[in-house]
Amino acid sequence: MIDQIARADVCEAIDGYLDDRLSAFAFDEQLSAIRSRTQDCTACFVIGQLWYVCDDCDDHLVCLDKESWDTVQRLKLVLQSGVEVHTERYSVWHVSQLIAATCLAAIGFLCWIDLKIWPLPVLTGGLVSIALAKWRFRVHKAGEVPDPWRAWPFSSPSMIARAMGRAGGFRKQRHRSEVAQRQIRPASEGRAHWFHFLYTWCLLSPIPLLMQCLPVRITRAVASDDSRQLFDAA
Repeated sequence: MIDQIARADVCEAIDGYLDDRLSAFAFDEQLSAIRSRTQDCTACFVIGQLWYVCDDCDDHLVCLDKESWDTVQRLKLVLQSGVEVHTERYSVWHVSQLIAATCLAAIGFLCWIDLKIWPLPVLTGGLVSIALAKWRFRVHKAGEVPDPWRAWPFSSPSMIARAMGRAGGFRKQRHRSEVAQRQIRPASEGRAHWFHFLYTWCLLSPIPLLMQCLPVRITRAVASDDSRQLFDAA
């Protein structure tokens, strides 16, 4: 189902955010209001992706590098071209689950032998878990976006051109250099939060290791137009 009003409202909100007429909080508020009143799955998908481009803790103007800016432009093109985005969900098993299970078992065994040494295996397991998380993230992205990122959620530049031919009123906003130079919060504050996050991860490592014993859940976006695939399977 295509809700043209909702799609137009999302595009208007995108333009307002990228043109500095809306702050992050106002942008998020508009997107939430649109999502609550539409059943257009593609509009909801785009809204879900747009929530990654604003911070929900500190209000700020748009802060995006060129790659992220262009991704938002393609999401707007999806809405204006009549394209629908469907999702395919599947699970991936690979050796990272075995490593996580082995590490979790080793922590339990060492703590069972001598509970007093628990910080050493637990913190070491945290380092292993962080490394596994980076590995699993690459596996996740390879399955979710197997095609060149510069075209996502389309499969190629030629399919973008086809969509632009259908979206007569599409206006690609030019990326402004000052947008990429903005900071949501001081770099020192970000490093402090990141250090605290990593320390907590290591201290509670059995929990993320247990989660990493499960398969990688992948949700892949598939763009289609009039029941015809615009997204070539890899």
